[in-house]
Amino acid sequence: MKIRKKEVAVLLAFVLLFGCLCNNPARLRAEEDTEGTQTTETEGTKHGKIELIQGGGNLGAGDTLQVQVRIYQMDAFAGMEGMLTYDKSVLEVKADQLVIAQYPETRDAAENWKASVTPYNTTDQDTLKVEWAGENEPEDSDLAAAQNEGLVLIIPFTVKIPIPSENKISLAGIKVFTDKDHSNSIAMDDIVPLTVKLKDLEFQMADVTGDEKIIIPLSITKISDGVTGFTISVSYDKEKLIYDISSHSLGKDANGKVSWQKIETGGDGTLQLKFISTEQLTQKDTGELFNLAFKPRNTVSATETTKVSLKVTAVEYAISDPTPFYLSSADCTVTLSHLEFTLGNVYADSKNEINLVDAVLVLKEIRGLNNPPLTEAQRKAADVDNDGDITLMDVYMIMQYYNGIIKSFPTFPKQ
Repeated sequence: MKIRKKEVAVLLAFVLLFGCLCNNPARLRAEEDTEGTQTTETEGTKHGKIELIQGGGNLGAGDTLQVQVRIYQMDAFAGMEGMLTYDKSVLEVKADQLVIAQYPETRDAAENWKASVTPYNTTDQDTLKVEWAGENEPEDSDLAAAQNEGLVLIIPFTVKIPIPSENKISLAGIKVFTDKDHSNSIAMDDIVPLTVKLKDLEFQMADVTGDEKIIIPLSITKISDGVTGFTISVSYDKEKLIYDISSHSLGKDANGKVSWQKIETGGDGTLQLKFISTEQLTQKDTGELFNLAFKPRNTVSATETTKVSLKVTAVEYAISDPTPFYLSSADCTVTLSHLEFTLGNVYADSKNEINLVDAVLVLKEIRGLNNPPLTEAQRKAADVDNDGDITLMDVYMIMQYYNGIIKSFPTFPKQ
């Protein structure tokens, strides 16, 4: 049998092609895939990247912490699932407030994707899923939506208790689905757990004892570089204490860097103080910042104690860093020593009589004519309407008492 040259050439070409395919399994696999054969890759790091990023939010009890799951550089992506592990005694996931967006435009939701977090069979783990949620069949461009910059899943957590200095959130056992019906998946390498970080701004107040004037030193014990201002809220028992706005002062360690910008006092026993700095504060700027000043109410009838509490409510920061602050709180005990006095008996005679002499002493004190000025006990006796100040109303009420129009003075704080 004769073989034509043309037939020999075709036969040789076929042999060469078959040899190339045998020496190139990836190409052979690709050819097989076109005929419907399913394959599974195992090298997750070559397929794409997933990482956890700490977002914004304060980290005090009741605050919201945002954690971002960034999915990017994927060859193909139609969804994923994994085990989300976190300390459930500290954090609670807001499963109904998950958002998927195009990275980095995290405010614009990617409507064709959905995410869910459901409890797993252990106390500290949940199942996290990301899936296609479009009404129509996904196009190739949709399945590749996590290429390049990718997608970001925003997971909000409620902070149950102030977060400890180190608290980890991890995502492991990750599977990435490469087709719309999730029949093909890729096992991804475990990613580095997210350690929730905090910037510091912590305060301390010393316990004090006082009878006429109570000064409470307020000190910074920890501070992160870059702070330019902060606001604190102070709470106290309004039935025992009056805030003395004329006597508070900057502390010995303010060093000209910090001053108060705004002070608001309320009738509900709260005080808001806003501080600003002339330059960025550093970790070295600790020490006594401010002296809070109080006076006891006239209703204090014996030596007793009360609490003054502080909470940081806002921090201004000059450095571009999304790491939130630990908004600290502090409190102190104030021991009030009782001053012996009788309301209205400003002259302090032994008979405890209230007459015109007392009214005249109060009037002279208002006009600055007493020499020497009234003692602290006398000033408390003069404040018969118990509003924390000596005014013409006190003169008027002493006259009313002397003339029998009223039988007693108020024994409660004026609202």
